[in-house]
Amino acid sequence: MKKIMFSALALFLSISIQAQEFNIEMTGFSKKKITYVTMEDGSKMEINPHRIKFKKGLIEEVVIKNDAGEKETIPMDDIKEMYIPFSDLAKINALTETVGNLNKASNTDIKSDILEKGYGYFVKSEVMITKKKKRTLLMQVLNPTFASKIMVFMDPYAAETGGVGVGGIQMTGGDSKSYYIKIGDEVAYRLYKKDYKKDFDQLFGDCKKLQKKYSKVKWTDFAQHVYYYTNSCN
Repeated sequence: MKKIMFSALALFLSISIQAQEFNIEMTGFSKKKITYVTMEDGSKMEINPHRIKFKKGLIEEVVIKNDAGEKETIPMDDIKEMYIPFSDLAKINALTETVGNLNKASNTDIKSDILEKGYGYFVKSEVMITKKKKRTLLMQVLNPTFASKIMVFMDPYAAETGGVGVGGIQMTGGDSKSYYIKIGDEVAYRLYKKDYKKDFDQLFGDCKKLQKKYSKVKWTDFAQHVYYYTNSCN
């Protein structure tokens, strides 16, 4: 098993070095590590949740135990953002390797030192679910260390291509066929693979360097496009 884990991590590291990728989707959390919560009123909490209920990657419920040992639910409307520790050791290591290649986050509001310990970052945002329906959701940010210009959220309902798996362990996610993206303070909207070539100029048209570097537009390079745009374009 150790040999499998070592080989898997070595493979993931080689992939991370070759190309910038989005973080993996969180579906479970560790009760052994602290979860960091920022509330809408600005107050902060360090908790060991009794339960965090996920559904298709969205957080539906956070339950803690009070000093009397009684279960309490934190109202979702009161939560602004959360740093949640991954549950699977392989995924923690994989995430750490990814973040380690990026140094500090370009968005100073996001804490790289926490992410490097194997955490996923969730933040509340308004999201256009359909052309006419808007909701406020606590969603996982897939590019937390390069999200200052374009924040990419996991699409809970996206179809996905196959990822990289070793020894039955899923080390990387597949290429999602859609993401939710948030540009600046705008409402997040869904970006589809099928529309990417058409939408490329709208997203990155103000950066000629990026257009020259990536003259062939490929959906599989979306993470690299966002990373380059964040760090190399004015």
